[in-house]
Amino acid sequence: MKQVSEIYSDLLPHALCAILSITTSHPFKSPRSHPVPFYTSFPKLEERALVTYGLTYPVLSAGPGTLRIEMDEREELSLASNIREIISLLKTIKYDVYRKFMQNARLVQLSLINKREDFGLSYQLLVSSIESVA
Repeated sequence: MKQVSEIYSDLLPHALCAILSITTSHPFKSPRSHPVPFYTSFPKLEERALVTYGLTYPVLSAGPGTLRIEMDEREELSLASNIREIISLLKTIKYDVYRKFMQNARLVQLSLINKREDFGLSYQLLVSSIESVA
C-alpha cells in the first residue's frame, strides 16, 4: 500500500472504518485524535493478540456482562479477502465514482453506529445512501 500524505493521514482511519463497516455490516469507529497508542499499556503481547484486542469491542471483552466474541478463522480470512478486493477496486475507479462510494460508505457506517440510539436517524441515513446511488 502506498504511503499516505501527512495532510490526509487523519482521514485514512475514517476511510478504512467506513470500508470495514460497509463490508462487514458492523459499526467501526475510528479515533478522532492521535493519543498514545493503547497497546503500549499491554505487557509484551504477540502481534496476533494485539490484532485480536484491536478488533474486539472493549465493552464486550472486559467488565461486567463480558461476552467472548471470536470470529471463526475461515470467516476472518473471507472478510479480509473481501476488504482487500474492495480496496483494490477502489484504486482502479475514477475519482468521482470513488468519492460517491466513500460518501455512501460513510452514510452506511453512520447508520450502523447510530442504530441503537436513534433508529429513525439510522434508517434515514441508510435511505439517503440508497437514494444517492439510485
